[in-house]
Amino acid sequence: MRESVGQLAGLSPARASASRFKHAPNRSSHAREMIDGISRHLREDAALGKLNDICQELSGLTLVILMRVDNEIVELHPAGRDECLPEFCQAYRSTVRGEERCRTCRSLVAFSACYRGLVEFACHGGVSVIAAPAVRRDGTRSERIVVAACLFAQQPHDQGWPLIRKYARDLGPNLKRLKQAYFELPAMSSERLHTVREVTEAAALLAGAAEELFESDLGQSGTNRAAQDLESCWPGIELTRDPSYKPQGGSVGSVLVGQVTAMVKRDPSMPFTVKSVAEAAHVTPNHFSMLFRKHTGQTFREFLSEQRCFLACDLLRDVRIPVGEVARRAGFRDSAYFSRRFKTVTGKSPTEWRLSTAEFESTRERSGAIE
Repeated sequence: MRESVGQLAGLSPARASASRFKHAPNRSSHAREMIDGISRHLREDAALGKLNDICQELSGLTLVILMRVDNEIVELHPAGRDECLPEFCQAYRSTVRGEERCRTCRSLVAFSACYRGLVEFACHGGVSVIAAPAVRRDGTRSERIVVAACLFAQQPHDQGWPLIRKYARDLGPNLKRLKQAYFELPAMSSERLHTVREVTEAAALLAGAAEELFESDLGQSGTNRAAQDLESCWPGIELTRDPSYKPQGGSVGSVLVGQVTAMVKRDPSMPFTVKSVAEAAHVTPNHFSMLFRKHTGQTFREFLSEQRCFLACDLLRDVRIPVGEVARRAGFRDSAYFSRRFKTVTGKSPTEWRLSTAEFESTRERSGAIE
């Protein structure tokens, strides 16, 4: 199913494709307003269009904006440019199964960037994209907008084509067309790759400004709203178990564990449990625990409590927050368990760590004053 943003938002020149996750709700009036508002700002931002032109001129890559709305990923193109996906993507999407797999992969790109920041993602087709979440003025990452630069070959074309053909064979695209499109994809030198990263991050800053402007128009405020909602995390995990997704390199288990670890690191204070994560991934708790330990060397509970301790380290820098409150904000229900686990992870009790950090900060300030 392909829809234009013009149909969704009343803006006929812009186009997008959207994918629905399982059990995704119907678009609400707020969601439609979101698409209309943000796409309007993106269309009116000539700077984004200019960055896209620069990216194409310097590297041959195209900027695409991925926007998450009601558990859907909507695909936009900067400054009202007509849909300009690479021929490789169009060849892949020429069949129903190819389009389904491509959408799943795009959604994984969006979730990975939201959780991890700037990422280089190897897609199912044996090629790569670079993606970065929109960034607000205060430095916080958007939960719903990602800018992606696509596509480029990961290795010499003659070496990469056998893998491309292998992954595409069960999808039914025209292999002659796909091969020609693949050999036309740019191969990135380290210098070009650095330039693409810089352009993508610059575009992400502009997209973040557009999001903020839209929110101010609606009278919204605050950041990380979606991060406070555990349910908003599950689509990113469900995608790794989507039958249409076939990871390029590695395994589905490694992709699943990678998504989970990135999600936990983003906000470890959320009430994650083995059971809830396993349910989202459509596997049994025992199977998820086995996969997690296999790919990380830790149990999920050990990893989660470790990440919560790292969050507590930051919170303890503020001496106005009682240790018990630090434990609660970091996601620990039991202050005594928090203290024991914190000492295991850091080698110091929370109070000892706070004192040593305060002494270090004080020494550094005095050193700076002397200089």
